[in-house]
Amino acid sequence: MAEPETTEANQPRIEKLKEQAHQMQTDQKELDIYRHTFIRYMGYSNEVGEAFRPLVPRSFVAASYGMAIGYVCTDTFDKALRHQMAGGSDREVLLMGADVFTWQMLASVIIPGLTINR
Repeated sequence: MAEPETTEANQPRIEKLKEQAHQMQTDQKELDIYRHTFIRYMGYSNEVGEAFRPLVPRSFVAASYGMAIGYVCTDTFDKALRHQMAGGSDREVLLMGADVFTWQMLASVIIPGLTINR
């Protein structure tokens, strides 16, 4: 494939494409272990506990909730710490942590747990 002719008219477009390619490479390098690895399934451990509630001791169900809530808390801490290290203010870090915690608790623990339980 022939290289496109670089003229002054094409220069801003070429720079924008280079910037997008660099951003894609940066995004691929940053691995979020709480979202891109098997650790993510710990957030759903309470669903297993709820599914087997009639067959297992209460301590098993409680432990499954402990694992799920532990996952949510460590993910929240990780996101808040990353935001702080990126230069976020204390208020921004607090809001980031509250947002992650709220949505993770709703999506991983509360709504699935209530749905399966009922």
